[in-house]
Amino acid sequence: MRVLWVTNQPIAHLRKMLNLPIGQSGGWMETSYASLNDAKDITLGIATIYNGTNLLQESADGNDFFAIPSKQTIGYYDPNDSYNISQWRRTLEIFQPDIIHLWGTEYAMSLCALKASEGKIPSVVYIQGMLNQLANHYCDGISLSDQLRSVTLIDIKNNNFLWKQKAKFYKAAERESEILNIANNVIVESDWCACNCLSIAPDCNVYRSNLPVNPIFTNYNWIYDECEKYSIFTVTGGYPIKGHHMLMKAFAMVVKQFPDAKLYIPGTSNIFATDFRSRLLRTTYDVYIRSIIKEYNLQNNIVLTGRLTPEQMAERISKSHVYVMPSSCENHSSSLIEAMIVGIPTISSYVGGLSQYYKDGENGFFYRFNEPDVLASLIIRYFKDKNLAERIARNGQYSQRSLRNAIDLKKDFEWIYSSILEKN
Repeated sequence: MRVLWVTNQPIAHLRKMLNLPIGQSGGWMETSYASLNDAKDITLGIATIYNGTNLLQESADGNDFFAIPSKQTIGYYDPNDSYNISQWRRTLEIFQPDIIHLWGTEYAMSLCALKASEGKIPSVVYIQGMLNQLANHYCDGISLSDQLRSVTLIDIKNNNFLWKQKAKFYKAAERESEILNIANNVIVESDWCACNCLSIAPDCNVYRSNLPVNPIFTNYNWIYDECEKYSIFTVTGGYPIKGHHMLMKAFAMVVKQFPDAKLYIPGTSNIFATDFRSRLLRTTYDVYIRSIIKEYNLQNNIVLTGRLTPEQMAERISKSHVYVMPSSCENHSSSLIEAMIVGIPTISSYVGGLSQYYKDGENGFFYRFNEPDVLASLIIRYFKDKNLAERIARNGQYSQRSLRNAIDLKKDFEWIYSSILEKN
């Protein structure tokens, strides 16, 4: 069985082909590839676009890798462009897949691959995020007046205001609908995701599969007596969906009681940049976050870690006191799952499909996204109550390690692929 994976970023050998480092997102694709790498009945083709002129192809691990040339960046990729379609058609002709597996609906290359196949090749979509819901919640918690006050020159130049970004998500949701209705097969992890897919494509076939997590996270264990007290670790931010604006407001309340508290934020950021070029590159959301930090005088309490490898991420989680997942919308949140596997006490906004595995008061605590005072109260409870922190941490780790250890992705995907081929 030959399966072409369409990924929104280079993974595995593709990174080597294009001389790129491991990305901060999309780790589930890397781990999934490793899980299927020795599948005797499946030969994978991994394809993504790159800024170049030649179709690149190499083989590794018994699989084929394709870097497809594009004259457009990924955010502006045109799925109706004849050149783009022709490059995907060439890839399909070379690899001859039995099935096309699309990793997400976020980018137009997925639709372009479907157009190139002209309905002749069965396809399935693994749902990474529901774009219609991301659009609905994109600017939650940020008033229009705050958006206007924070507008930057770079966003004016690029016509990239927050409300414009929200509109782009709605536009992308239209493409998502087209992809789901053409593919007519989806892989989901939660009832929430399944319901959203069926509301968009009522006749689509829904398959279930939980993805494995990078095993590096199982090598680390949170220990209360060894963690940095009154420290918090969170998700990578950079745009409103990740909810850092609400987290900052909650953190300000925490700092009133714990002046030495620290908030560690992974990823690159221009929030504290001092050089002229980096300051010019600040986005509206950067400026808004910076305004909250300055209002509550949090500059000395926030640590920007920069880009972290999976191992560095696991180590930083294990050293922190509490983990917070503050997003306004999430499908399954691999970051929260990774934190639970390390065994740190966690708190999460009540969003998306998280309630499928996250049980309030048992293996973590939920709060409503727009209630930062509740989030602050939960953080403080963990800071003050060692027994509570250790109990929730222990339960969280046990629940996630048990769930992820039971995953047999190779068996799941073989069954899903075979089922789709039988129906076609």
